[in-house]
Amino acid sequence: MRHTTTALVLAAATLAGCGSGGGAAGPALTATEAPTSTSGTNPAGPSTWRTFDVDGATVEVSTPLDALPQRATTVRFTGTLIDSGRGGLELCMGGVEASLPPQCRGPVVEGLDPAGWTETQNGVTWGDRTVTVAWPPTAEGRLTLLGDEPTLLLQPFDDGAVTAMAQLPAACEAIEQFTPPDAMSAYANSHPDQTGALWVTRQGSVVVLGVVEAHVEEARAALSTGGTEPCIVPMRYSTVELQAVQQRLSDSGLSGADGVVLWSGQIGASNEISVGVAVADRATVARIAGEVDDPGMIRVISTAEILEGA
Repeated sequence: MRHTTTALVLAAATLAGCGSGGGAAGPALTATEAPTSTSGTNPAGPSTWRTFDVDGATVEVSTPLDALPQRATTVRFTGTLIDSGRGGLELCMGGVEASLPPQCRGPVVEGLDPAGWTETQNGVTWGDRTVTVAWPPTAEGRLTLLGDEPTLLLQPFDDGAVTAMAQLPAACEAIEQFTPPDAMSAYANSHPDQTGALWVTRQGSVVVLGVVEAHVEEARAALSTGGTEPCIVPMRYSTVELQAVQQRLSDSGLSGADGVVLWSGQIGASNEISVGVAVADRATVARIAGEVDDPGMIRVISTAEILEGA
């Protein structure tokens, strides 16, 4: 499946520490490079990213608003729309199947003219467009069009947790000989209830291991052998705890084509589960946070721009 900008550009980011399910597998050993990013607002395009706190849960959303509304009422989406004969051009929120013609599911944008920006093959019409709509969809899955324009370039999301993976932590700069990668990986896989994300830096020559704060010294002692020292970063939550949160979200009925949650996973070196949604207003965040014991374990993200709300 090809994720569209509506689903989130971050969906293509490295997932480290847990996969799409909630199994008992240990953290993935992941190499990464710092992404190219910019800041500020494109005067002809989307708003800049803003960070909000909703009762302990972090929210990342593109919006010009200084306060996150309880419920979004006007939203701008940039992404793919497809008319495959189900009643009109559907806004692809969860991604697009990489077929020809492409396929997706989503609410129908009523009144959207496909002329001049779409192509048609085998009876399916599709194209990329920026649309402003009244939110939320009706019970019948339809959106009222307020305006549309050629596809706007999304502001890049500068994720500090991903960027951090390309740099050696300051606390490890004095280490002369690092614990071998295979030993670090084996320890993480055998202690998923005590460790978090595991990643490589310095062109893959150094492995960094996240360890739950209460077990840092235990891990350091176990991995300091033969004159080597491990590069360890303290973390609050373990792989097991984060995978349990992800599994709970999957089991809650909030995930899937007709659910609130479009995707979830641990991004980069973050010590939380990132949750992609169509529109990240306070009501949506509260619904997701209600499924976890500690809202601090999740970060809700959406590329849809909340323009107005109540």
